[in-house]
Amino acid sequence: MLSSSMPISRVLQKTLLAFFVERLSKLDAAERMLQQIDASFADRKWQRRRKDVSDSLVELGVEQGVLDVDMPSRVGRKSRRRIRGGQRRTTRIERGDNSVWADGWDTSESSDDGDGDSEYQSDREQFAVAVQKQVFSGVGDEFCNPTEVLQPFLEFKQKDYGRYVKAFIPDCIADPLSRYAQFELFWWDPMRLIRDKVELAGREVICDSTVDRFGWFQSLLSFSEAIQKKDRLDPDENVVPEVMLKAVVPRVQFYLEFVWDPTSQNSTRVVVALVQECLLFDSDPTKPHVRNIASAICSRFEQVLDDLVVMPESSHLWIGSDFRLRQMRRACKVASCVLLWSKHGSAQLEDDLLKDSATKHFVLVKILAGKLLPEFQRGDLWNASELSIVDKFVHLLPMAWFVDGAPEPVVPLQQLLRDAAGTVRPQDPYAQSEARNAVDGQRMEVLGKILGRLQCPKEAQELLKIAKFV
Repeated sequence: MLSSSMPISRVLQKTLLAFFVERLSKLDAAERMLQQIDASFADRKWQRRRKDVSDSLVELGVEQGVLDVDMPSRVGRKSRRRIRGGQRRTTRIERGDNSVWADGWDTSESSDDGDGDSEYQSDREQFAVAVQKQVFSGVGDEFCNPTEVLQPFLEFKQKDYGRYVKAFIPDCIADPLSRYAQFELFWWDPMRLIRDKVELAGREVICDSTVDRFGWFQSLLSFSEAIQKKDRLDPDENVVPEVMLKAVVPRVQFYLEFVWDPTSQNSTRVVVALVQECLLFDSDPTKPHVRNIASAICSRFEQVLDDLVVMPESSHLWIGSDFRLRQMRRACKVASCVLLWSKHGSAQLEDDLLKDSATKHFVLVKILAGKLLPEFQRGDLWNASELSIVDKFVHLLPMAWFVDGAPEPVVPLQQLLRDAAGTVRPQDPYAQSEARNAVDGQRMEVLGKILGRLQCPKEAQELLKIAKFV
């Protein structure tokens, strides 16, 4: 171990430079390689699903220009991809998930080897072996473990606080220490891309959404809290936030931009937890990393709505298709994932991770006004399947958004539902036969509850009253 009596410049040279000067390029190259491996795998899944959407639209006679992908003519027959999509839905039913809301909600978690899953697992294993060998080859034990590396600094800080601070060590130590975090994070898999592996190259694969179990985090936490005196703060109290900013935040932003699936509630809950972890130490909204995270979230939602939630111009095949219903359900699911970033939609959040204005923009403008409302208008709201989608979406909307009345984008939906209620409302609420002929009582009850939630109490009460006699 290095002696604390050694001149500090010598300690810095032996402890930090000996490990990093020759290995910075290898660490950065490894980081780029891992990002390429992860992004390529996630993109294969994304493009497979995008192609499934395109193939379905072609089969329904929709123009090929709706999505910018090659779509060979397959009208009249199913492609292999469409068959696999049906097989995935069948598998969900066989394992007991036979809800209509599971049908058509295929997410990136539904993978087959056409997405390159086997290749990815092999690449990750080979990557771990290579990076373990290349980064630590020929390095002594005292340089491999951050606890060992920090020991002489800890002793020096405790014995000569003044000289330690004057040497500007607290100002420069975070950068090299972040490289230890960067290395250990090669074994971090919060997005659960690695399947059936508890370790790679002899190191544990950590799938937690926090960094608490990493050795570098525990070492830095102890080091930054070593001095606990009323009249003296530990000079390294900011080392953990700085290392988080240098090593963890870029990794989380990468997941947001390239790996996260905004149609998956599981995937969204993971990245929400990851962002919470990043903002735990610094959540100042004016900081670049906070703005970049918010931008990445919004960009990913824009991408998924453009690529995977496609509502084409009406056609006779589209209106009556199961695919249309699946797309409408998928739009609802994306809305539910948007709301997971809001304290109104997630019990785990005390504060919004996405501004309320941005959440409303996606849910009410992009999804309701841009995707669902046109389908509600040209569809049949008394169809059980379509009514269930309306019910699902409306019950996603936070009641806090209605405190000052219905938000503007909701008003056309209110009117549409009022009109639907008016077409079946008999003049005499006790005219049971007319009500039975007009609509099933159970559907009237559903519509009544929807209108009640949308702040249309008069219509809601009338429908619910009629429904009792049906």
